[in-house]
Amino acid sequence: MPVPVIFLAFANDKDAYLSNLKKEADSIYKALQALHDSGKIEIYKEEQTTLANIFDAFTRFRDRIVLFHYAGHAQSQQLFLEDTAANANGLAKLIGEQKNLQLVFLNGCATQGQVQELLQRGVKSVLATAVPIQDNKATEFATQFYQSLASQASLQQAFNEAVFQIRNPA
Repeated sequence: MPVPVIFLAFANDKDAYLSNLKKEADSIYKALQALHDSGKIEIYKEEQTTLANIFDAFTRFRDRIVLFHYAGHAQSQQLFLEDTAANANGLAKLIGEQKNLQLVFLNGCATQGQVQELLQRGVKSVLATAVPIQDNKATEFATQFYQSLASQASLQQAFNEAVFQIRNPA
């Protein structure tokens, strides 16, 4: 059986630069690295995500992607990639074709408007934001979420632990 793939996609904006995006990419990779090193998962990380990169990854890893994480600027119906603003409905169609996809994590401002379309396309779980979120809080949340998942927490447990982390900083 092929190794499941976690696709981590990050896109930044030169004009509205997210200073924590690189930190988020590195901390998520680090949280998942033991699973990768043991051969349980493959991690595909794209730090300058374009629409072509997304299409390529979903084609190359067809039906192996179990988790898609996007971090960057967003709105209710768009993800802002390095080269374009990607339409949520078009992306949902592409993403929804992945038969083994368990979770889409949209770590950008106000992505809640994309949830219903993804669920209707067959995505089992979607994690999104209802309001704009501070860059550092998005990074803290994602880091804790993936640390919890890597320690075999359920999606709900990982979510709860990440919420606790940002509400009760050290």
